[in-house]
Amino acid sequence: MTVIPDHEHEHLKLRRIASVLLPGDDTSPPATSVPDYDELLSKAVEVIGAEQPMLTRALQQLPDDADWDALKEFADNEPDGFEVVAAVVSGAYFMSTTVLDGTVTLSSSRQLGESVSEHCYAVLQGPPLPGRDH
Repeated sequence: MTVIPDHEHEHLKLRRIASVLLPGDDTSPPATSVPDYDELLSKAVEVIGAEQPMLTRALQQLPDDADWDALKEFADNEPDGFEVVAAVVSGAYFMSTTVLDGTVTLSSSRQLGESVSEHCYAVLQGPPLPGRDH
């Protein structure tokens, strides 16, 4: 895992959030089981550039053990913060050749992240699914 030591706590929190928002299903692996997810997560954080301070604030507001309920409440009360968090975890996920065929590039990750963050909002609008972390 290539994580800058000063940011290890934030990285671990992003992995926790990814495990809730992208738990996997019959056709997609869980985000945290994707072999290159840690490296791609670091890249996704770099790619957001000017939005890194918003990501830092959002992660400071979320508990270390953020579950489905905490993320839903955060999405309802801090939609901009949730959007950047969702864009990072989903952007990293969908940049992986394990998940897609490798056609997603860093230049398109923001657009992809925005559409996937809409999916994340939709996931949070329904009840937690059985067997998923909530």
